[in-house]
Amino acid sequence: MTPQAIDDIKSILLRQGDEFFEQLSREPGLAQAFVNDLKDEGLRAAMVAKPGLGSAWGVLSQAGETGLPVRIKDIEFLDDYLKKNPEEAGTLANDIKSKGWQKWVDDVSQVGLANYPNVRKYLTNSRTKQYLTNQELLDLERTLKQAHPDVLKHLDEMDEFDFAEMVRGYRDLKNNDKLSTFENAIKSGDSFYGKYGWLSYWKLTPGIKYSLTTIDEFKKAGKLLPTGNATDIQLASLHAFTRSGDFINIPMRYNPSFMGDYAQKGLKHIEDCLNELRKLPERKIVNERVYSGKTFSKSDFENTFVGGTGKSHNYPSFISTSKQQSVAEGFVDLTKKWAGEGEKVAVIQRIVAKDGVYIDDLSDWGEHLGEIRHANEPPAIQRQYEVLLNPGNLKQIGEPIPIMENGVHQTIDGMKAYFIDFTQ
Repeated sequence: MTPQAIDDIKSILLRQGDEFFEQLSREPGLAQAFVNDLKDEGLRAAMVAKPGLGSAWGVLSQAGETGLPVRIKDIEFLDDYLKKNPEEAGTLANDIKSKGWQKWVDDVSQVGLANYPNVRKYLTNSRTKQYLTNQELLDLERTLKQAHPDVLKHLDEMDEFDFAEMVRGYRDLKNNDKLSTFENAIKSGDSFYGKYGWLSYWKLTPGIKYSLTTIDEFKKAGKLLPTGNATDIQLASLHAFTRSGDFINIPMRYNPSFMGDYAQKGLKHIEDCLNELRKLPERKIVNERVYSGKTFSKSDFENTFVGGTGKSHNYPSFISTSKQQSVAEGFVDLTKKWAGEGEKVAVIQRIVAKDGVYIDDLSDWGEHLGEIRHANEPPAIQRQYEVLLNPGNLKQIGEPIPIMENGVHQTIDGMKAYFIDFTQ
């Protein structure tokens, strides 16, 4: 072990209470087992952050539970239970040993759901029943009884509208045979409502009715370029994507298990829509240069693009580009906050499109809606002149080119700017 690991173990031991050391002294070999488990980096980090987890670890060890270094969530669950029910500390180990861990969790979770009155109320109201049958509601209730207390607390603090929207997301996963995604998400607050949690993703999903209305209004006003054989639902799905593309992008880029029934159907509609629009000369973009802008950390820029001539770069979701370089420059500024600390580089990707589709008139950020619905956004991106490319590889066809003007290397928002050329 490293000196830091040894120091961490010492710190954890020093921060345990007297009852924990009495527990260690009563059980032969328990102290050595505790130190051995603390050699695991994950468990050690958890106990540095929450020293009280030692008591929960001790109860599980006395109960004969094994593999504790990789069961941090179980230890945290038991720790939370001990804090709420300290009077049971002396009998818990025997109770868990006699029932088995999962049966014990099931039993206490059933009691625990009663501590969340809003959850129980919402499971029986009309807003929730519009999405699930009575049997399906019973199934959901049983599933929620396995949820981490942080998740139940979060659900209990929702209003009935947000809870019903969560239930709609649960149904969406159920309809796509992905209930395991929900079951895994409720195991911790972070995986449920954290930045990259399932509920945080579901909230990004746009309503299709809004987009259907928009397409209908466009058609009645004669504002659309030819749409060929694309149906209204296909056009509306494409418009919904321009409003909140992350309902498609996040599953395609990071977590396919999030792709529920709604997003799966939306993706199919978008793909079919693009195939129809691509048949129209007014929309088809082939062998034309389009632009995409992004800020990179200096290290990511060098590792990704420098020396990358001939390299294929994978884009697992749709690639949003523009006919206008100025729009790409606007996105450089917009993405700066996600490029980390330290020196940053502005990149304008110049892409020779092979299957591009011009969707400016259909987009929520296009000629008809951009300046109206997004008036508070930077002017450079209010109208984006969007050309959408299919997912796939872009081939880098040259080294980064400094953007020069009158012999001076140009900057965007204080960052040195480069062109990088690609072809589909």
